[in-house]
Amino acid sequence: MEENQILFKNTFKPTEKHYQLVFRQRIFGSTNLQAILLFAACGVLMLLVLVPRILAHEPLVDSRNSTMFIVVIVLFLMTLALYFLLPIFSAKGVVKSRKEKGLELMTFDNSFLEDRLMIHVTPDDRDTEVPYQDFGRISRMADMIILSNRRGQVVMLDRNGFSKGTEAELMAFLKKKCPQAKIR
Repeated sequence: MEENQILFKNTFKPTEKHYQLVFRQRIFGSTNLQAILLFAACGVLMLLVLVPRILAHEPLVDSRNSTMFIVVIVLFLMTLALYFLLPIFSAKGVVKSRKEKGLELMTFDNSFLEDRLMIHVTPDDRDTEVPYQDFGRISRMADMIILSNRRGQVVMLDRNGFSKGTEAELMAFLKKKCPQAKIR
């Protein structure tokens, strides 16, 4: 690959926080709509269990509604764990695994060519090619862009890490090259 073939170049060295965002996005999607719906469902179920008891001046929990109350609490706790704890532990696992292997965190050098994305990962010294039609979702977050393919694999870009081209130019380019992708 020659330098003059590169249309956009981006370098990203993600932190543990970035890995957390990626894991959360893989679980709940870029809008977190699923998490919001799960929390709302827990709230509605709780109201359905508790409001009639309050209106009837009965104890909030007794033998008639204890099972439903427990189910709602467990669902709520599982949603909390999925949203907050799983991404944290997954990101810590990535960092710990690399440290145990004597490796530093990865740096991604992303080169956008006319027909594909070339990714060079250091210090692993790995190269990957991804055709644009593989991307199904493009998500802009606070300080990064996540390109996701249909197999759940992601490419992370630093919104401030462009050494060739700009974010706005790249997004216009990706809209043309990935018309099937959902852009958020």
